[in-house]
Amino acid sequence: MRIGVAIDAACDVPQDFLERNGIAVMPITVKVDGQKFKDDRDPIEIQRFRDQKLGSKSHSGETEPSSVEDVQNLFLDRLVKDYDCVVCLTIMATRSPIHDNVIKASFAILKNYRPIREAAGITGPFLMRVVDTRNIFAGSGPVVAEAVRMIQAGRSPAEVRERVVAGTFTLDEAFQVAAGYLTTAELEKLSAAMGRFEATLRRWRQTHYSLAVRMLGDQRPGTGATEGTPYLNAVRTIPVFRSVEHAEEEIDLESA
Repeated sequence: MRIGVAIDAACDVPQDFLERNGIAVMPITVKVDGQKFKDDRDPIEIQRFRDQKLGSKSHSGETEPSSVEDVQNLFLDRLVKDYDCVVCLTIMATRSPIHDNVIKASFAILKNYRPIREAAGITGPFLMRVVDTRNIFAGSGPVVAEAVRMIQAGRSPAEVRERVVAGTFTLDEAFQVAAGYLTTAELEKLSAAMGRFEATLRRWRQTHYSLAVRMLGDQRPGTGATEGTPYLNAVRTIPVFRSVEHAEEEIDLESA
């Protein structure tokens, strides 16, 4: 079975990754000062936008996600012939109507694909799997990468959908997936940022614990029937991430 991936343009994935894996893009219309740009990751269109410096603060702009008709055209013109199943990944449904638009478009696509495939000499049904990544922008990237990895590993559409629907990736899981398509320099930069975040969070944990001890003592329960200072003491040394080296900065866990 030929399985493809389609994403909406708001899923922030590197261009070379899209091209290398044949990922289709459901475009976003960008309106700036009366002009319209179609963001479907076309390098020529992106350069046209940049050349006019329309991303500056002095311009007024808005975006529109792919309409139901746009999605239908993309699938019926091309994808129903290129693939036997397409996994559609969108940014979170609560932040954009694109997910609902793809769902609505799927009804017409699944109703009208047969004569198109037959005319192209293709037999068998066409399937769609629409998935809300529950993320936006770069946060959707690891979900897209994992879907591609599973398809290349020969997994079925049901297995791919089950994996990406199972739950939002933790940063540790996202880091492991990202390692498959980021450069060494990018991974080092990401690892360093996660290390800084961990150091900051551990300092906050220590500050929280220190203040609680001063106010409640070291054995008092917290408000709302929480475990209080004993719990804060137990969790303040737990690593934040397990996929990267822990921050080198030492934190004084004995200070109060």
